[in-house]
Amino acid sequence: MEEKQIAAQAAALLEAERSGVPTATTSSSLSFSEAYAIQDALLKLKVASGRRLRGYKVGLTSPLLQKNMGASEPIYGHLTDAMFYASGSSIPMKKLIHPRIEVELAFVLGRPLAGPDCTLTEALNAVEYVFPALELVDSRLVQPTTQDRIPGLPDVVSDNSNSAGIILGVSPFRPDSTDLRRVGAICTRNGLIEDTGLAAAVLNHPVQSLIWLANSLSRRGERLEAGHVVLAGAFTVPVAVNDGDTVYVDYGCHGSVTCHFSNSI
Repeated sequence: MEEKQIAAQAAALLEAERSGVPTATTSSSLSFSEAYAIQDALLKLKVASGRRLRGYKVGLTSPLLQKNMGASEPIYGHLTDAMFYASGSSIPMKKLIHPRIEVELAFVLGRPLAGPDCTLTEALNAVEYVFPALELVDSRLVQPTTQDRIPGLPDVVSDNSNSAGIILGVSPFRPDSTDLRRVGAICTRNGLIEDTGLAAAVLNHPVQSLIWLANSLSRRGERLEAGHVVLAGAFTVPVAVNDGDTVYVDYGCHGSVTCHFSNSI
């Protein structure tokens, strides 16, 4: 794929995010290297408009989901400052296209973390705090009809791996204060339970997600920096949301995270 095609698709994805009108996929043979090139170009456009990189999301952290998607490893996307919401926020629906909520843990780094041989001990020592968090996911790509090609996994990667926002809880805790694998959550929408889960569903240990990301970024000559926030991956099913919905997730002794969706804001 030529650079001008990469730039054009990044611009189309940014416009879809701004307008709430999805754009078409770019190619029937998009490679993962091209997909990440589009994602990088999209980030550069956002930074040029005044946004700031604040971290990353990791997706496809379930081996079963990887198998179903034909993937051999997770994927990642970027988090900018404009994507952050506090627990209790009302989130505008007007420009969202196919919004869903995922239950996750977020790691806040107190020091840089780099691959290529990052270990569990190094990753845990780099984490300053863990937050209960939700990820807002959305697709800016046209969903398939009988005439349209079904977006493949590289298309998803190009679309910032479907990341649209992060809702942070207000109860941070130290990574060594609990068994992170056993952090659990009960996800409700409008008072009804949608799903429950344990963070062990994320690569058998959520910090493995952080390790994978650090090692993956090292292949691109990049590293995680102090202050970066990393969403580790979902450990419940995605919950579709509509106008008027309220999502409340109970993390037990680690607090809760909630948000409301509205077309009126």
